[in-house]
Amino acid sequence: MGTPHAALDAAVQHFAQQPAVPPAQVASLSAALSSDPGLTQQLDAQASSGALHGFVPAAPGSSDRPVGEYDPSTRTMTLPASAFPNSGSSPNLHSVLRVQAMVVDFAGKSYPYAAGAMHPVSPDMLNNLQDTLNRSPALAEEIKRAATTTDPLQPQHRILESFAFIAPGAGVGGSFNAPGHAMNLVSESLMTVGSNSVGKYNPHDLTFVIGHEVQHGFNAQTAAQGRTAFVADVRAMAATPSHIHDYTFSTRLGIERFDHRAHLRPRDHLVHLARNTSPGVGLRCA
Repeated sequence: MGTPHAALDAAVQHFAQQPAVPPAQVASLSAALSSDPGLTQQLDAQASSGALHGFVPAAPGSSDRPVGEYDPSTRTMTLPASAFPNSGSSPNLHSVLRVQAMVVDFAGKSYPYAAGAMHPVSPDMLNNLQDTLNRSPALAEEIKRAATTTDPLQPQHRILESFAFIAPGAGVGGSFNAPGHAMNLVSESLMTVGSNSVGKYNPHDLTFVIGHEVQHGFNAQTAAQGRTAFVADVRAMAATPSHIHDYTFSTRLGIERFDHRAHLRPRDHLVHLARNTSPGVGLRCA
């Protein structure tokens, strides 16, 4: 009788057969998968569909890729050395696997283009997304945290479970669907700029967008409470006998409450990106 997750087991076995992979790392990978039945089911489905062939270790001496890296051409998922503990279980490895499961899922998606046509995610788009996540250590940690943090409003879900696309012409750089646990990105923002391309990829811009939108995920519960308070304030003001109802203060407070927090951490992500790509860079606030 076959094992319940035969395809995923084969992917783990592929990792075990790689040169210089110690048994302890194989055990850590198996333990991380066993700790999360939902993740195991998702990765097994990806392996069964052919999207995931196996796990591989990072090449010796290569730069750290803190959220890992999926290669659609070989259908392999590279696990960073930094994700493996010296002993015992690894929460970091678990978070890498959850992010990579989203990346594999994203690689198989299509996005709406001109005249309603659907285009598949290209290797270039996938590479730019993964580069952005990996080149800012602070952003990498936030994405891993979002991928493993339970949503307080829906405890059966994590705050971030997928990447998706914004509809053409939406006029925004990104959005976060808190009930759907999805971060929506603009397709052109993932395409490399070129003479024959509509691409607008800029690592700094995309770092800020992703960092900003994930904060909306973390702040979803607070935002919901704030909306409830805002509606109560507006209703209370509307019920007063005055002929003039000034909602300026309530509106300004609501805007500051919802958006100010979402801008703070993205600034840190950009600092980390700058320092990671240009060691020794000096940053000064005007």
